[in-house]
Amino acid sequence: MKIMIHSLLVLMMIQLIMPMPTKVETPLDELIQFADQHDYPIEFGELTIKETFTTSETEQIKLALIRAGFQKTNEVNQYERKLNDDLHEIITIIDSIEQVNQAVNYQLLGNVNHMNRTDDYAETVKSLISTIYTTEKQQYACLKISSHDMMLSGYFFAEIQKNLNYQEIDRIEEPDLTVISGYTTQFNQQIPYGNEQMNVQISVRQRSNQEKQIMIGTPILMTEY
Repeated sequence: MKIMIHSLLVLMMIQLIMPMPTKVETPLDELIQFADQHDYPIEFGELTIKETFTTSETEQIKLALIRAGFQKTNEVNQYERKLNDDLHEIITIIDSIEQVNQAVNYQLLGNVNHMNRTDDYAETVKSLISTIYTTEKQQYACLKISSHDMMLSGYFFAEIQKNLNYQEIDRIEEPDLTVISGYTTQFNQQIPYGNEQMNVQISVRQRSNQEKQIMIGTPILMTEY
């Protein structure tokens, strides 16, 4: 009995000493999980986070960025941190018109497959997010996925509708572009769209070389499609 109690005390002390993984799930996590579950090859990914802070708060954020390994770029109030050669983070601080508050815009861009291959990158990113941002943040994510046989055969929308089980809210169709907006229970972020809520947007663009560019975003595509 004494041995068991001693073991429990040692375990509790280790848990206090060792930092626990940061529990932050982002819309990018949801998209990556969805793509992996259905074997959609990921070419590129992007996570965008926006929140407004007071100028005094942003001064503290700037110090935190330097401590976290970010470096100032040539752009005004912009900071960058390279996680590796093809995955990096950018934070841009933008003054409001009244110059009382400032928007702190975060972007993670590049080969987000690295986020699955090692916990180090995911923990580094999520530690920063939890340090800077609050529950008031707005989050957006998108993936560019590679064409595969189902996409080339013209059944992509039917396949992804089945996999996401989304309710279509709006559709834009042009000769070389189709964009569908909808709602699915598989993603948590959502934004109002008229009298409804939307949280997924899918675009397929036909390129001049007959290849298709496929983008999936939640709750909305924030990058050019």
